[in-house]
Amino acid sequence: MGTELLAFFRKRMKHTWKVAFFSAFILFLLIHFYKITNYLPNHDTLYNFYSTQNVVGSGRWFLQYACGISSYFDLPWFNGLLCAAYLGLTTVCIVELLNIQNPVMIVLTAAILAGTPSTTETLFFGYTADGYLLGLAMGALSACLSCKEGKLSRYAASTVLLCLSCGIYQSCVSFAAMCCICYLVLQLLNRELSVKDAWHWIGRHVLIYAVAMACYYGIWKLMMHFEGISATSYQGIDSLGKISIATIIQSCIQSVSNLLLFFVEWNILDHPISTYAALNLVFLLCFVIVVVTALIRSRIYRSGSRLVLILVCLAASVPVLSIWAFLSPGVVYRPMMLHGICLYYVLAMILFDKWIPARFSTAFAALVMVIVFNFSIMANISYFWMNKCYEKTFYRGSELMHTIVSYQRNGQSIDTVAFIGNRQDEVYSDDSLFTQKVHVLSACLEEDLLYDHIHTYLFLKNSYDLEIACASDAQLEKLEALDQVRQMPIWPAEGSSQVIDGVLIVRIGE
Repeated sequence: MGTELLAFFRKRMKHTWKVAFFSAFILFLLIHFYKITNYLPNHDTLYNFYSTQNVVGSGRWFLQYACGISSYFDLPWFNGLLCAAYLGLTTVCIVELLNIQNPVMIVLTAAILAGTPSTTETLFFGYTADGYLLGLAMGALSACLSCKEGKLSRYAASTVLLCLSCGIYQSCVSFAAMCCICYLVLQLLNRELSVKDAWHWIGRHVLIYAVAMACYYGIWKLMMHFEGISATSYQGIDSLGKISIATIIQSCIQSVSNLLLFFVEWNILDHPISTYAALNLVFLLCFVIVVVTALIRSRIYRSGSRLVLILVCLAASVPVLSIWAFLSPGVVYRPMMLHGICLYYVLAMILFDKWIPARFSTAFAALVMVIVFNFSIMANISYFWMNKCYEKTFYRGSELMHTIVSYQRNGQSIDTVAFIGNRQDEVYSDDSLFTQKVHVLSACLEEDLLYDHIHTYLFLKNSYDLEIACASDAQLEKLEALDQVRQMPIWPAEGSSQVIDGVLIVRIGE
């Protein structure tokens, strides 16, 4: 029993695939071990204690099926294992697509994918991270199938995978496209593809992506029709397709800004340069040097059309990374939506290995190791903060429950509970020592989670089995208009809670 599988693993699986998969799997577990072995919720986790991830209105119509593999519970360890496996498959696809044979480079590629802030921020949303990373793997596999010559069935499979990965998370399209761009640049540099064939290749991919996106859009519209829902305003998805000249110009600026801010975190003219930014600035300098060196040593500059096409591909990668800014005005990019940026590191390693003397390429490999090490530190600082946030939230929650129970013990009849006020500006601090260390990741991290009515109620319900009903939006609006509620001090001050007509009111913020 099982001997056929062992034989397949030993004989049919390439050695490079094994190195890629297990490197990514193990490094993912090492870097993110604390996150996937602890319950570290964030603001969205409170909605997803158990959730079918049916978010068709947000355009992610295949997410519910991708997340259904691990059940719809928030299971940090099991979801984490699936994430590690999916990241391993993504690494295998990239190694195969870009023909990486050097074991050291394979391990470094795995380390970059496992440690990048994009992966870290994806894990902040652990209940759905496995689905998102499955989408990433499908996008990489789509590129792997479409880039090399093959039968029509190969291109059809690529189109289907691209459509499904977009239905999981739209930014997976950018990752797949970045894989294709890196492949084309290397093919042109190595003269393995003529300029004429390159244009045929580009035309084929334009057709594949056009068909995949048309199918994605059509399925999305059909599913919304049958479920009787409309597109949400979240990330501007309800404005999909509303393109204008002004939008294109603004999106071009945004795409450059997204790339630069990913590398340097913030405006380094107004803020000190962090270790993260310093390392990335050195990397960007090395990237420019190795590209120029490769163009010179390969004598590509003698072929004007080939040189222009390579430069156009590299330039096109910037808007490709933020492609949804052009298609869906209002979208705000975060690191988890920019997974494709990590392919710049991979591309640079390949170029260093081929076009730069060994001692310098080894030094660059050392730089990549330091960058990944810093990625890992930033990930664990973030998890440390999430743990602190949870402990503070749990403490505040227990005090609130004590307040609620004390009213019940005193014989007060409570039908509904309402938490008045909003502390969002208070819990999203951007000037602490913590945010200076991991600013690129700080947008999704809070000091505590009890900052408005719904988050406070959901935490008490999930953590303490609060059985009292939640006040509706209409009730909250009426209560907030009452003078006696406006005059209440902020909890936990004396008089910050009272019962009015069976509604327990606790003022938690302004």
